[in-house]
Amino acid sequence: MTQQNNDMSTPFTEVVTNKMKKQDEQIASLQEKTNAIPGITNEISDFKKQLTEVKVAITAIRFPTRQMEELSGKLVTSVTLLKQPVENKVLHHHHFDKIIIITAVLFVILCLTFCGWYNTSQKIDQYRANDYKYRFLKLKSDPAVHRLLLSTDSLHQNNPGFVDELLHGEDSVRKMIQQLVDAKEREVSDLKNKLK
Repeated sequence: MTQQNNDMSTPFTEVVTNKMKKQDEQIASLQEKTNAIPGITNEISDFKKQLTEVKVAITAIRFPTRQMEELSGKLVTSVTLLKQPVENKVLHHHHFDKIIIITAVLFVILCLTFCGWYNTSQKIDQYRANDYKYRFLKLKSDPAVHRLLLSTDSLHQNNPGFVDELLHGEDSVRKMIQQLVDAKEREVSDLKNKLK
């Protein structure tokens, strides 16, 4: 920064120095001429005083280096700021209101609650029907049915593997029924083929 100011003030000082040298030369030539002319010495001394005052005034006039340094600094800052303009970034955020999200969550919870309630009511109805059937069989006066019910109750309570045995037995009955159905369907298809 100071080198730039020195570079700027150097031509100015050279110009001022050259002008002063020229004026000194002119003054020296005028002194030679005036020395040759008698009676002008008073005027020459007045002129010399004025010339020295002008020299003092010229040397007192200085180039405003401090202000120029500030100006050049501000210019450099301005140029760098203009080279890198401010970027405006716009970010779009799409959001739902909290009340909408809360409403949706509550709706899902309510739907799940109603589904569970409906399934529970169906199971309760099935349990009630089975209870009524069991109680009806107990009321029957047939002693064989009554003994069968008592042995079934004791099997479930005394044998922890009773449920597995029951499920296995039901599966085997289903398989036998399916085999019978398949055999009957084969017989029907064979009879149809014979009739054709």
